[in-house]
Order: sequence, then C-alpha cells, then structure tokens
Amino acid sequence: MKNPLFSQKGLSLVEVLVVLLLFTVIALAILRAYVSVAHVAGDSASGAKTDSSVMFGLATADKILQGIGYGANSDTTSSYGTTLRAYDSTGTAVSTGTTATSLVWKSDTSTCQALIISNKDNPLNSSSTTHTGSGLFYYGAGYSCSSLALPTSTTTSETPTVLIPVSDTNVAMASLKVITTTSCNPYSVTNTLTNGGAYAVVLTANVYAGSGTTQNQVNNQTCLFNFR
Repeated sequence: MKNPLFSQKGLSLVEVLVVLLLFTVIALAILRAYVSVAHVAGDSASGAKTDSSVMFGLATADKILQGIGYGANSDTTSSYGTTLRAYDSTGTAVSTGTTATSLVWKSDTSTCQALIISNKDNPLNSSSTTHTGSGLFYYGAGYSCSSLALPTSTTTSETPTVLIPVSDTNVAMASLKVITTTSCNPYSVTNTLTNGGAYAVVLTANVYAGSGTTQNQVNNQTCLFNFR
C-alpha cells in the first residue's frame, strides 16, 4: 500500500515541453521587437544626420546668395536676365517663378559664379558617376563670361564646393527658382524704407524627417537685397 506522505510529485514530460514552447515563443517575440526597434532607431539616426547635412548646406547657400549682386556691375542695373538668371536641366534659360536646376550671376563685368543642382559627382563631366539623389554645387572661384552663361569644362577647371552631397537616396536637392518680391529684406532685418530686394531665390530639398508615402520637402527662401 502506497504511503500518501511519500507520493511522487512533479511535471510530466508533456508539461515540460509545453513550458519550453511558451518560453521559446515569448523569447522570439522579444527578440523580434528588439530587432525592429534597433532598425527604426538606426534609420532615424541616419536620417537625422542626413537632414542636418542638407540644412547646413542650405544655410551656407543662403549666406552666398545674400551677397550676390553687391558691386557686380556699377555701370549696369542689376536685374534678372542681365546679371542674374536661372536655367533648367537642359541648360535653357527660364523666366522668374519657373523651377530650375542652376543659377548664374555676375560677380563683375566679365566673371560669373553659379549654383548647380546635379546628380553627378562632377556636374561638368558627362562621364562622371550619377546617383539617385542630386547635390548642390557652388562654383565660387568665378569663370570668364562676357554675358550670363553656365560654366563648362572649357570655361573653368574649378573643383566646385559641395554644399549638399549627392546621394543614393531620395534625401537630396530637388530644385531652385527665382521669384519676384516686393521690397524683400534679409531674415531678421527691419527696413522701414521701400527699397528692399526685387527678387528672392527659393531652394527646395527633399528631407528624411517624417518621411512616409509622400516625400517631405523643405524650402529655403533668400532675399536678393542687392537686386532692386
């Protein structure tokens, strides 16, 4: 006769297997959640770094644009089409308010400077590597031009300053355009006179922040105070 005080107690093999299965499922769920969070965090960090690079480039371009037209042609009225002009991707001059990819201005009577949006490592080299996203390049050393014209490999050997680098993502430069304004003034500058700038340049870039099904963009508008 069995003694109830010394009866064996414990888990059956089936019960052990069920417990192990439950622990395995829970562990896999935790691991998957961790991998997902780590992936999102990595993407967010990379996106934030890319966005900061774009914003820094736009801020640098803003400083450059604020100074154009100053003392460029003392004997010529600074105006669109005379000392400033935008061009589309085919190199055709466009009117104000039209989306473009390049901006050229006179720095003196026979010298031009330019901002160019391009998806090539070298905008003036047709055989240069192309990318998905375009960068913003500044030809600031100046090149010879009797009238407004885009730089070419013939007119300049300058290695342009890269304000926003090309990329293999959609986070990149999108476009630029020159718009007409009514007496605009540089940001935070108060001018009680009606002699502000007649034009402004709008630079548009695609950014990562908050990106979803629709590509998010940021616009930077710079008043060309020296063009009146």
